Amino acid sequence: MSLAFHERPIRPSQVSRWDARWKLAGILILGFAFASLERIETSGAALGIAVVLLILGRVSVYCIAVRAGLILFATSPALILLPLTSPNGTQLAITLGLRALAIGGLGLVLLRTDFVSHTFAAAARLGMPGVLVQIAQLAHRYAALFQKEFTYIQVALRLRGFAPRTDAHTFRTTGQALGTLFVKGIDRSEHVAEAMRARGFDGQYRTLEPFRTRIADVLGFAGTIVIASALIVWDRLL
Repeated sequence: MSLAFHERPIRPSQVSRWDARWKLAGILILGFAFASLERIETSGAALGIAVVLLILGRVSVYCIAVRAGLILFATSPALILLPLTSPNGTQLAITLGLRALAIGGLGLVLLRTDFVSHTFAAAARLGMPGVLVQIAQLAHRYAALFQKEFTYIQVALRLRGFAPRTDAHTFRTTGQALGTLFVKGIDRSEHVAEAMRARGFDGQYRTLEPFRTRIADVLGFAGTIVIASALIVWDRLL
C-alpha cells in the first residue's frame, strides 16, 4: 500500500488564511442556513455570498463552472419535474437550483481553500467523533485510488479488444469489471485494517496539525453567524 498522497496546492488567499476550525464551523452554519431558505430572493443572495467566498478564496473559474454543471446535472430531474407537477413548481425549481448551487459553492470553498487533511483535523478538534473522521479521511484517500484501479481495468479491456456497445456482452463485461473492482476494494480494505492494527490503532484520532486562533478568525466566524441569521430572518419575513 502506498502511503504517498499528494494534495493539490492551495492558492494563498484571505479564505485560505482563515483557521481551519473557525472556517469549518462558519461554513457549516452558512450551509444549514442556506438549506433552510424557501424564497428565490434569499436563495439568490445565498448564491451571491457563496460566489463572494469563492472569489476571495481565488478558486478558478473553470473549477467553479465544472462543479456548477455537475450540481445542475444531479438536480436536473427535480428541476424538470417540479414545474410539471406543482402549481408553483417553477418557483420551487428555481429556489432549489439556487440553493443547491449555493451549498455546493460552500463545499468548494472548503475543498479548494485548504488541504483536506487540515479540514479533517479541524473537524476532530471541533468534537466530531474520531472514528467518523478517520472513515471519511480513508474514503477520501482511497476514492482516487479506486478510480485509478478502474482506469487500469478499462485499459486492460481495451487491450483485449473490448469495445463498449449496447448489447448483453457489454453489460456482462462491465458488471464483471465492477465486480473485480469491488473484490479488489474489499481485499485492500482488509490489508489496510491489518496495517492499522499492527501500528497500534485504538480508534482515537490524533493529529499534529497546528491551529492558532487570531482575531481575524473570530471576526470571520462572527460574520458568518450574522449573515446566516440575517438571511433566515429575511427569508421568514418576506
